[in-house]
Amino acid sequence: MSLFHNVELLPGVVKHNDIATSWSWSKFLTSINKIDEKNKAVEKETWMKENVDAEGRQDFVEDGRMWPYVVPVNAFAEHIFANYTDKLTEGVVVEYTVRDYEDLMQSSVKTIWLAKIMKIAGYRLLLRWVGAKDEGDEKFDFWTNIGSNVLHSVGYGSITQGNKQAYAYIPPRFIADRWKEDGVDSVAKHIQSTMMPLQYVRTLRKHFEEDRKRVITEYVFKVNDRVELLDYNNSTRVRPARVQKSGWTKNLRPCDGD
Repeated sequence: MSLFHNVELLPGVVKHNDIATSWSWSKFLTSINKIDEKNKAVEKETWMKENVDAEGRQDFVEDGRMWPYVVPVNAFAEHIFANYTDKLTEGVVVEYTVRDYEDLMQSSVKTIWLAKIMKIAGYRLLLRWVGAKDEGDEKFDFWTNIGSNVLHSVGYGSITQGNKQAYAYIPPRFIADRWKEDGVDSVAKHIQSTMMPLQYVRTLRKHFEEDRKRVITEYVFKVNDRVELLDYNNSTRVRPARVQKSGWTKNLRPCDGD
């Protein structure tokens, strides 16, 4: 019996004709990175008119995005807030810091009020204050990031009370001014009637605060974790290593054995 047999050598890469409907991520990124210079010039001109300081006009600075296009969060299979964005829906109620009264409050007291999610766009949430019911109130809608430290689940302000920080439930000024028209005690009554049914509303999950802090600050790699490092001298080879120190920069030590 022969120890050898015939083999057929095949080319490493089989070439195919380009298909018009085929998807190419690299082509997509290339196309969205092409900046429309005309539109950019208009935006720059507008920005220069609106941003003037005592020393003259400030330089136009790009914000680092792929202007004027962006890649949506849901285009990626994994992202740090997937557990929240996958479950968030329009109508969820949250608590958000109100800045209308900062000049009237002590530094240890923050005003907070309820807002409803009107639209979700990746990590960005469009919020509308609870009580903004009149025609045209959509002009007070605002965008925030799900990672913002002034965005909380319902009930956060009532359970987070201490010597260093306290929260007071007060609606934005434009809502409070309307409620005052009903009488001296009307604002307090409106606040009470708004807060009463909150136990039945849909909000962020109970441990949202802790989970948000964890997913933002927790490092993927921990001390003594085993990893593989790409060999800079040969991109086709990897070598084992062990994590000695974990942080935003990793301290790794190559392993020659166990």
